[in-house]
Amino acid sequence: MIAKLSPLAFGIYLFQLNQVIWNNYLRGAFTFVAETNIILGVVYAFACAALIFISGLVVEFLRTKIAKVIKIPELSKKIVSVFHWMLKKVCVILK
Repeated sequence: MIAKLSPLAFGIYLFQLNQVIWNNYLRGAFTFVAETNIILGVVYAFACAALIFISGLVVEFLRTKIAKVIKIPELSKKIVSVFHWMLKKVCVILK
């Protein structure tokens, strides 16, 4: 289960470290939780954390689907092979 869900954590990581998301959407968005009573505050805190977690999972799911559609692994292999070929040519020329 961990092996299947751990890659999905990248979406959550993006939310927490992305300055645009943080500055425009998350900073101060949940201050209302501190102003409620303790029981309601705990419920709100868990609900907000679940909302961020689910949003991150959706982002990661979409990212993986898009990467598969545009064939990122194959594309990156081709780019590496082109650079490897160019490096060989440059090394031959410099000798």
